[in-house]
Amino acid sequence: YKTENQKKNGSETYESTGHTRRVSLDDRKMEDIIEFEKAEVEKYLNSQKLKDSESTDGRIKTTNEILQDMNKRMEIILQDMNKRMDIMQTQMKKLAKKIK
Repeated sequence: YKTENQKKNGSETYESTGHTRRVSLDDRKMEDIIEFEKAEVEKYLNSQKLKDSESTDGRIKTTNEILQDMNKRMEIILQDMNKRMDIMQTQMKKLAKKIK
């Protein structure tokens, strides 16, 4: 059983203590990542097909741009997850102080 807030932020709590036991991305965010990955992989694969009017250098440039875009997006996702983890760690430290 999950509350609406837990469904929204992807966390689960121990029923007896109310403490969060894991951090994860919610379903919507995971779907966004999966859709992004599929689109980028398709774009990458299409870029590997050398067109008659395209040079090898042009294809390499396109490939590099696609890979850089993918890396930027993944960096943003990682930064978001790190922020969430920092927030959770801060909350855990506060709880630990209260327990002592």
